[in-house]
Amino acid sequence: MTASTYHQQQHQNRFSTQSQTYASLLQTPTQRQQPPPKKDQNHIYLENILTSFSNKIEHRLQQFEERLISQVIEIEKKVDNIKNVANELETIIFETILPAIKAIQECSFVNTRSTSIREDLIKYKNEVSTLLTKRNNNHIDQIITKSSDKQTKNSTKTTTTTRQTSTTNSNDSE
Repeated sequence: MTASTYHQQQHQNRFSTQSQTYASLLQTPTQRQQPPPKKDQNHIYLENILTSFSNKIEHRLQQFEERLISQVIEIEKKVDNIKNVANELETIIFETILPAIKAIQECSFVNTRSTSIREDLIKYKNEVSTLLTKRNNNHIDQIITKSSDKQTKNSTKTTTTTRQTSTTNSNDSE
């Protein structure tokens, strides 16, 4: 082998070694940057699973919300019915039963000669009278409150109507 041939072979060996090293260097970062396709598929699969679960959870929450709202509405209806029944019973007690008891007491008081029974009847009559007075005062207070609420609502409606009318008039004049 001549010296020039020897140098050419060494140069080719170096070049081929360098090109292999260079090629391997180029391939290594490319492989690091691009994950294998299985990881992409796994990632997509996991995203689909998570999306599916979140949709199911959201659907169940909506169903729960609907059930809860309907139950609250049913409870409100029952409470309103109970209030109506209680109001009817209160009306019957205060407008019919207690006045009848008071009248019976007065008749009994006139016909009773025993002092202790008369005292008991007086106490009982006073209790009934107190109950009727309290109820009438509460009833009057409720009527006053309701009428003031109605007046407030009416004045609010009037103000709102006036505002709407003035806005309409201003728009018409433009």
